[in-house]
Amino acid sequence: MAQVKKIIKRTKKAGKGDTVTAFCSWCYQKGKHDLHDTNWHTKNEYVCRNCECFVVECTACKNMAKGRLTDKQVAQLKKQVGKKGKRRLSALGDNWKNEFCAQHDGTVSDFKELTKRVARLDQYPDSFKPQHTNFKKVGTITAGVITSAGVLAITAASVGTAPAVAAVAGKLGVLGAAGTGTAISTLSGAALTSASLAAIGGTVASGTVILTAAGAGLGGVAGGVLTNKYVGEDKYFGIQNIRRGGTPKTVFINGFLQQKDVEFNDWMTGHRPCFPEETLYGVTWASKDLYELGRTLGAGIGTEVAKRLLRRIAKKSTTKFNPLGPVITAFGVAKNPWHVSMFRAAKIGVILADVVSRSREKSYTLVGHSLGCRVIYYALQALSSKDKSKINDVIFLGGAVGKDDPAGWEIATKAINGNIYNCYSKHDGVLSKLYRIANANLSHPIGISPIPGRNSKIKNIDCSAFILGVKAHLMWKEHYEDILRRIYK
Repeated sequence: MAQVKKIIKRTKKAGKGDTVTAFCSWCYQKGKHDLHDTNWHTKNEYVCRNCECFVVECTACKNMAKGRLTDKQVAQLKKQVGKKGKRRLSALGDNWKNEFCAQHDGTVSDFKELTKRVARLDQYPDSFKPQHTNFKKVGTITAGVITSAGVLAITAASVGTAPAVAAVAGKLGVLGAAGTGTAISTLSGAALTSASLAAIGGTVASGTVILTAAGAGLGGVAGGVLTNKYVGEDKYFGIQNIRRGGTPKTVFINGFLQQKDVEFNDWMTGHRPCFPEETLYGVTWASKDLYELGRTLGAGIGTEVAKRLLRRIAKKSTTKFNPLGPVITAFGVAKNPWHVSMFRAAKIGVILADVVSRSREKSYTLVGHSLGCRVIYYALQALSSKDKSKINDVIFLGGAVGKDDPAGWEIATKAINGNIYNCYSKHDGVLSKLYRIANANLSHPIGISPIPGRNSKIKNIDCSAFILGVKAHLMWKEHYEDILRRIYK
């Protein structure tokens, strides 16, 4: 706190001359900022030559913090909010500004790291570890926050059908953005319902539309800014180098965990006999939630503890004291580890896409189980916007991601040079019951049936003959060697 007090006591100094060279917290580029307005009682105001936004000097360093909103920014935001929000934005346009730049308010770890390349995948997470004090976090002056005005009144009756439930979840802001890049929570009517249904069905997720629309952002500034945010949200995220060897390099992404350790020994047991010389990586994410789910469902979907989880997800509260009860219960946005992990998987997919683009390594095979397949799906969505693909093959084992969007799967195939192998079992009770209930029966998982369509890159492999029984969903890695030999026979 001594450092914080020291900064607060500093006299707010004017810039040295009419032009300052520094990083901008709006566009994250280093460039020149021209003096726009001299203020004796507050900070001087500058304009970034690159993005033409207002900036002020950071209280903690020589870089530029976000200044007040320009008329253009206010106009853009007004399109996304109601009447009350528009009045609020008009006032914020004149008064809103930050005290700290992006690297001192926790937005990014370091401006210089946003375009950094890495030699190997496992070097990536270190690039986004905090390198500067986050003064917002320790309780100093904070920036104004723009929020949509108005109170959303929801009754139990309003969420009686699946489309309505989807729309309400979208309005609450838990479903990310629509295909246009507009936040689903800002939509209304048919557009809201349509975008929400698409999101729950597995075709749109937080962040992917940003990078899919601007493929150049992957591995660069846009990807770096977005993944800074996501890495900070998941303390378990990491990439391990399990074994060094040759190419192609294989990346494992876990779903449910049966043990607390994340050493990937279960994957290694099946992979080594078939490919003894490959370089292997393992992606860790949401480890606590994935372990809790694995422990809960480890004895099978018919156990009492698993039944309680199903009832908790399916329950529709009608209490008059909690109008949001049906939505929170149905979609698990509060405490349900399944939904926490499901939404987080989409974000981890964006990170994986960025790290693959940032790496100097040339080719990878991606292998996922359960929710790990969901991570891969969203990584492919983002990577499809790149001119050149680094993904060789993709192997899905009991995938917890929807099969019902042909366009989405066509996009996924554009991100690979080889094939997508969808290994499914009709006996997987976790996917046939829990997944469908959790998604209000709006989405049907690839892990229990083939991905439809005639794309020659998608190969469906029926594993029902040996993935069966009450523990079917957690048997996939036990049979991984057999599955590999079936794929590459």
